[in-house]
Amino acid sequence: DSARGRIAKGAVSVLLTGTFALGIPASIWVAASYVLHAFGIEAQWARAALTAAFLLASTLMNLRGVNVLAKVNSVSLYVLLLVVGVLILGNLDTLNTTAEHVSNWQWHDFSLPSIWAVMALLFWAFLGWENMSFGLGELRDPERNVPRVYLWSFVCVVALYLLLAAVISGAAWQGRAVASESGLLALFDSPWLKFVLGITMGLMIIASQNAWVFGASRMLYSAANEGFYPQSWAQLNHAQMPARALWLLFVAFSLSLLVLTMRWISVAQMMTLVSQNFMVLYAVSLLAYWRIVLPKPRWFAVLMGLIASGSCVFLLQGFTWWLLFPLVLLAIGGILGQRTQASKSA
Repeated sequence: DSARGRIAKGAVSVLLTGTFALGIPASIWVAASYVLHAFGIEAQWARAALTAAFLLASTLMNLRGVNVLAKVNSVSLYVLLLVVGVLILGNLDTLNTTAEHVSNWQWHDFSLPSIWAVMALLFWAFLGWENMSFGLGELRDPERNVPRVYLWSFVCVVALYLLLAAVISGAAWQGRAVASESGLLALFDSPWLKFVLGITMGLMIIASQNAWVFGASRMLYSAANEGFYPQSWAQLNHAQMPARALWLLFVAFSLSLLVLTMRWISVAQMMTLVSQNFMVLYAVSLLAYWRIVLPKPRWFAVLMGLIASGSCVFLLQGFTWWLLFPLVLLAIGGILGQRTQASKSA
């Protein structure tokens, strides 16, 4: 019914707000680490200052409008493919190392906690497709183009990640230090190549975060129009971008940056929190999925639902008390949704 629908919308809106506030600064912190590593700088204050500058630049770029973002993202896509190609072709020897170790794997060498720790962090790498839902109004012929984008982007991303995973795993087995925030640079011995790739990869991460900032601002814009947030957050500037929402997000990003700078939690922990929040969100989505599938079940839909549900339960059970964070956000959002429903009914 409409009441439960508004409670669910409010809960998801607040959960996404908290998630974006953590995830975007964490990603740009990693980008800043790459750029500074290229110059041989590892100081905490330098990472904080550069991250703040990048966050401000991303906010200002979004204020300019969708056309500017589209041009930046188009260029970053081609650069990304080039960099990934260099990473893979420049380290083909690591693929042999990976193949040797994979052939000698024994299941008793693994434990469920270790598998969970890897999956929980790697889940971060597959986030992003949900951002498209916030920008459907900007797409041409979405009914035709959205399924194509989802399908081919999934195929490309999985293929690239499998190759990168094989390269990085082989490098780790060879004793290279690939576990740090700028660990991919350890794949190369040449100082000048590390310098160029460090800057390039940092700028690529920043470009990709423009899409996240766009999605976050559109989410706040939509939530404000629904009444969950103040209506003033939905005001658009001359470029049809929600300016006030973008600046409010910048403030939230700055608070998360302070947490990282003070080392209250690590960037890996912040990324894990983001993964956890999205897992909770996907669990909520699965409930809606089962409500649609169960009245007229088809074997393929049921099979996919069981696989997704099993994966979701396995990942969620490992977060323990950290789950309080998304649950509190969901509760706050549910209360906001209930209040807006009550005000509309009055």
